[in-house]
Amino acid sequence: MKEGIILEAIIEGMSEYYSADLAVKVLRGMKDNALKAKYNGGNHAFGYIIDENKHFKPDPLTAPIVVEVFKKYTDGLTMKGIAEYLKTKNILTDKGRPIDQHRIGRMLSNRRYLGEYRFKDVIIPDAFEPIIPQNLFDEVQSRLKKNKKGAAKYKARQLYLLSDKLFCGKCGAKMVGECGRSASGATYYYYKCSEAKRRKCSKRSVKKQYIEDVVIQHTMNLLNDKSLVARIVDTVYTMQSQKNTVLPILEKHQIEYWICQWREINLCYEKERKDLIDIFVNSVYHYDTDLIIMFNHKDGEKTVTLDKVNKNRSTPAKDICSDTRAERSPRKTSEMQ
Repeated sequence: MKEGIILEAIIEGMSEYYSADLAVKVLRGMKDNALKAKYNGGNHAFGYIIDENKHFKPDPLTAPIVVEVFKKYTDGLTMKGIAEYLKTKNILTDKGRPIDQHRIGRMLSNRRYLGEYRFKDVIIPDAFEPIIPQNLFDEVQSRLKKNKKGAAKYKARQLYLLSDKLFCGKCGAKMVGECGRSASGATYYYYKCSEAKRRKCSKRSVKKQYIEDVVIQHTMNLLNDKSLVARIVDTVYTMQSQKNTVLPILEKHQIEYWICQWREINLCYEKERKDLIDIFVNSVYHYDTDLIIMFNHKDGEKTVTLDKVNKNRSTPAKDICSDTRAERSPRKTSEMQ
């Protein structure tokens, strides 16, 4: 049953509440270690080893490699080039894996190589012996910043909130996120039927901002329907006995509180919008004149007439939504999944 998706989300969210006491105790112990600049688990950074007192100490075998990485980057070698160089030298991580360019990028910006200890809000400079001198580290940061600005000409990856949830109303295929430019050079983001991309479907594309705003709006309407929320709460409460969980059975008021708190989220943030869709929306079928939203609850089908949406939407919503009609695709520049 689709209600199980909401139940899983509630159980996941409520598990923090029931494990809070244990988390506080563990965190207290880790913070005590941090104040003494002791290793708290996790990655200790290539080039360092942990001594018997849980302190960081430069590894005589790998620390010189870190210095070489920094120097080669200031000499003009790219991260990819450095990774290929290390591969030719058969230099591996402590887990026996090649050091790829992404790891090189993390190394070059890691302040631990300055001897700086960090754990949450605890920051201790000169906590242990550094591997990289300050002047070399600063030179690398300057070059990283310069290269980042140079890469800004490439378009930032867009977050398509309805990926894997939006389907073509004509052929049933997935609609995938794409972007393109108009003749004037403006960039447009939209969803396009994957079969239309292969010229096997005549469905036209739909603007990204518009379709996401409509789905968000109707999801919020669902959360503000008190009678519908009450039915969801009753269903989830009953379903708990059918799930294997170590958590205590949630009371109805706890379930209702968790659901209703979504009414207060800030829809200006993409992450909040995505989380809302991921939890409550099962699928969306888009037609040329209307769309069907399938929510993750019993009797959760909602048919939305696009023409009616256009007439009834408020001025603020109209300002942020695109034209409701399907449109001809701009000239495609790249596909966004």
